[in-house]
Amino acid sequence: MLRFRMRWTFVIAGVLQAMLFFLDGIRILQTGTRAAISDRPWVGVVEFAGIDPTDLGPVLLGYGVAWLAVTFAVLRGSWIAQRLAAALAFATFWYIVAGTGVAIVYLIAMATLRDRGEIR
Repeated sequence: MLRFRMRWTFVIAGVLQAMLFFLDGIRILQTGTRAAISDRPWVGVVEFAGIDPTDLGPVLLGYGVAWLAVTFAVLRGSWIAQRLAAALAFATFWYIVAGTGVAIVYLIAMATLRDRGEIR
């Protein structure tokens, strides 16, 4: 039963992360203004790096597609997808607060599935 739950935890974390990126990306593309995303904690991180957050709509959509792709590629047993998924999760730590938390849950679930031999 725990094996089944961990697998679903992994899938839900990957899909949730993709949806977070899709929603913010679509919001930016629809409005094109900073007001649409001003309440997001990650905006401060991006601005500190010298990047205009209103330019990130397509980037966020790309992150969402990447999250879906690597999540399901890992479940299919692709060894390279595991490395890409881990890299993507670490590359998502800037997406504070929810994105960072979901990425940590995702990494823990993937490591657990790998230790149990459920993914190669």
